Amino acid sequence: MDRLDAAQALFALYPLELVVLKRGSRGCTVIGRNVRVDVPAFKIREVDPTGAGDCFDAGFICGQLEGRNLRDSALMAAAAGALNAQAFGPMKGWIDGPRVAAMVRLGRG
Repeated sequence: MDRLDAAQALFALYPLELVVLKRGSRGCTVIGRNVRVDVPAFKIREVDPTGAGDCFDAGFICGQLEGRNLRDSALMAAAAGALNAQAFGPMKGWIDGPRVAAMVRLGRG
């Protein structure tokens, strides 16, 4: 079963709006009932990925709470996860709004 089939199975079972697949260095995919957004990962020098997924989740939720579209929310999420993975230890990266915005603005490197 591929990721789209798996997401559709989840939509059939539960009243979900979105499924967000974190794929580490391969980026992420946001799947809605009628939409799919793929965002590549930021190219960084990874020190420790511990906690990067949690930071990714927080970045995506922040984007959605700020009313951003799915692509922009996924970019914020990817940036937050990448910032975290550049430091040793869970949630030790210097992650704040201006740093996330700068990473998104500077692009993929």
